[in-house]
Amino acid sequence: MITSEVMKPIESEFGLFARALDKRDIPAIKLYLKKEGFEPENLHKFLNENLKNMTFKAKKYAKFKNFEAMLKFCLKSIVSKDELRPNMCTVHYNAERKELCATDAHKLIVIPPTEETFREDLFSENTFICLDELKNIISYNEETASYTYPHYWNVIPEISDDCEINFTISDANIERMRRYVDVCKLLGHKLTRVKIGKSFLDPAKLLTMIEFMRSVDPTCVINLKANSIANAHTMELNGYIMLIMPLFSDGDAEMYSLLIEE
Repeated sequence: MITSEVMKPIESEFGLFARALDKRDIPAIKLYLKKEGFEPENLHKFLNENLKNMTFKAKKYAKFKNFEAMLKFCLKSIVSKDELRPNMCTVHYNAERKELCATDAHKLIVIPPTEETFREDLFSENTFICLDELKNIISYNEETASYTYPHYWNVIPEISDDCEINFTISDANIERMRRYVDVCKLLGHKLTRVKIGKSFLDPAKLLTMIEFMRSVDPTCVINLKANSIANAHTMELNGYIMLIMPLFSDGDAEMYSLLIEE
């Protein structure tokens, strides 16, 4: 006779799926989806219906160790990877505005003046910052380069009371979105856009911005401000400005609607 002390809890099929996701077990994930009659084109709808029933382990965030770590994050995750746009493959220091900017034309971060950005031995003029082959940070000025940095401040929308739409993204929604991105990447499936109000945003880009904010302040509340005129979403935290270029669309019935709609 098997006693209750030695009897292991019987996991539900859905519980096995949740554990497979936690362990990033691709064969187990595919097996569960197959049992559920999964069709690749239905992945987004399936995940939208099932992820909301999961219990998530919130990801732990840590602050950047130093200024160099922040620069490396921007160079790895924010700047453009398009070699035809070498100026946007760097983090740029604007000497006149005394601030740093990183962008790939779809997401943008502006870092306010700090004790380090004011150091003349670090930055004294308009500067391009990148990594060498050994992943060391190097910099050069605009005179050395054959290009200039775009006037990024012109694309940051002014949020007024007349057109401001606020969306606060909960930790639960952040974790749902992260799980969704993980599954799509594990299965080699194309990400679809997530709906926030009337806007459809790239979930991977949005998560990158959230990662940055949480690395600046792990306790911050994620709040998006949409400007209906500029068609852009901004996040602000202690002088840091994050801008996400959205895709506006009427969408359709199968659109992956992850976040609370307006």
